[in-house]
Amino acid sequence: MRKYERQHDMTMQAWRTFNDGVQVIIEIDGKSAKGIPWRAADEIAAALKVNARICEQNEKAEPVIYDAAIVARAGMPIGLIHNNPKMKDEACKVCQFDRTIRKSNLPKMGAVPSQEVVGTPVISRPSPSLADLKKAAQ
Repeated sequence: MRKYERQHDMTMQAWRTFNDGVQVIIEIDGKSAKGIPWRAADEIAAALKVNARICEQNEKAEPVIYDAAIVARAGMPIGLIHNNPKMKDEACKVCQFDRTIRKSNLPKMGAVPSQEVVGTPVISRPSPSLADLKKAAQ
């Protein structure tokens, strides 16, 4: 059996991961956990990544809020803040009341002027009439 090992040093604990056949084994401070099936390890890794991004967003709250305020003030429909209503409210306040954002010349930065319609164009075709369908069938 071929083993792939990867070591990680965290501030509190040292851990490493390796595989043993079709199972992933995690060893923390020299104590190995029971083998985890690879599908479960994939799901755990995805959940860890999602939570890591949320923690990163919370750690970098001030720049994220300011960036979200600039994007909102420019009229771009991009959401930079996910699953945090307090940060969204704070970004709205910064967008409304921060003088540096309000007085900035955003249209020169490539933003859409506020009177313009932002959205995705839709091509609409009229539905064919009964006479048109009969002509096409002949």
